[in-house]
Amino acid sequence: MVKSIIRAFNPAGGVHSFIYNYVTLLPADQMGLHSHDMWELSWVMVGRGERTMDDCTEPFEQGDVVLVPPDMNHCWKFDPQCVDEHGEISNTTIIFHPQTLAACASLFPEFASVVEALESIRQAISYQGELRERITSILSAMRDKSSAERVGLLLQILPLLVEGEGSTPIGRELCDDESVRLNRITTYLICSHQRRITLDDVAQHVGMSCTSLCNFFKLHTGQTIFNYLNNFRINMACDMLARTNNSVAEICYKVGFGDLPHFNRTFKKIIGVPPTEYRANNKGGD
Repeated sequence: MVKSIIRAFNPAGGVHSFIYNYVTLLPADQMGLHSHDMWELSWVMVGRGERTMDDCTEPFEQGDVVLVPPDMNHCWKFDPQCVDEHGEISNTTIIFHPQTLAACASLFPEFASVVEALESIRQAISYQGELRERITSILSAMRDKSSAERVGLLLQILPLLVEGEGSTPIGRELCDDESVRLNRITTYLICSHQRRITLDDVAQHVGMSCTSLCNFFKLHTGQTIFNYLNNFRINMACDMLARTNNSVAEICYKVGFGDLPHFNRTFKKIIGVPPTEYRANNKGGD
């Protein structure tokens, strides 16, 4: 049993479950476009330029943090003018094998949902804001730790990588199966928007776990399930406010909100004005 776990953590027969790498180098020495069968989490500490993730090339700034899934072509092309006092750029990278994730789920049942969510990722993910700060804080702490201590810090990072708030998908378009699945989710939300919908309802409809569903939808739309649903409901409410004489309360319940105060707060947050003001400015008659 122990030997099988060790093999799972060390698929190449090495002595580490993952690779930690902090480097400083000249911009021209940065590795070009490449891919491998590992997960890669990269933090640009000094430098800026353009990054490429499969079909997507876009600028990046210092502080960039990106998770790259296995088998995705990727590279960072650094601006030679944005360097430290030694003319170098620097970055921190951790690389781990898919079998490392499987071993985590096997050893620690509490990590099963995290591993399932990670395994559903098909695009690179960029992290921003507070979530990025939490990730880089742990990456920074790894630098002065032993290999054994770094394992514990890796386990702290993994759940952060599948948090929805503060993450944005980049690169790689949807494959046919993913397009079909995404269409099933959005169709269900649109067709069911007038009634109360739970995450379990949507997950059962598309045959996914709640964790995988949330992660999949966030990756491919940039929104959470309920942000998407609320935006759709508010758009329907705007149409009804402009076209009909229904009261705000009637419209609230017709578009699927359970109580009027929540509807009013959500409407103002999305549209910028309360429903009554929107109606006054947009009423076009029946």
